[in-house]
Amino acid sequence: MQATRSRISVLAIASLLCTGCGQGLRGGSPPGGASPAAATSNCFNTEETALMNQVNATRTAAGKPALPFDTRLIRAARQDARQFPATGVKDFEFGGKYGYGGTSFVGGADTGFSSAADFWVQEQRTAGTGISDPLTKDTPFVPRHIGVGNVDQSYALVLGADPGPAMSDGSCDPA
Repeated sequence: MQATRSRISVLAIASLLCTGCGQGLRGGSPPGGASPAAATSNCFNTEETALMNQVNATRTAAGKPALPFDTRLIRAARQDARQFPATGVKDFEFGGKYGYGGTSFVGGADTGFSSAADFWVQEQRTAGTGISDPLTKDTPFVPRHIGVGNVDQSYALVLGADPGPAMSDGSCDPA
């Protein structure tokens, strides 16, 4: 049996006053109408693809559109997955370091899992409404993009609400 795991789940919600933005926060698909999972095949490893598919299956089962990946959030999630075993993610990265804007984020990271499915079950159980409400109810914010990371047996997930389009090109590896 695995030893008790350290875990972190972070919910950071802020509001930004924006006069004349007019873009709102709405779900969307990757450029070109590709499905979010298909668009990740060149960027994600097998476990990251499985995790994103599981997260989006939870979202679409609730009647919400699947979230497109954003390479800035992938880099953030991979950074969180890499640092979690060593530091417990003292400074959770929501993508700002990689140019991801927006005002609302939710994320979680944990280590010691043999699969993405095991991580996702635990994340839903321990994060509760901190993850489920934005993902399935679009409250307290409407997520627009997703990033997931897997390094060895560590996983991380970041949902963000940057009102701009998803970035689907560029590196997925944090610098």
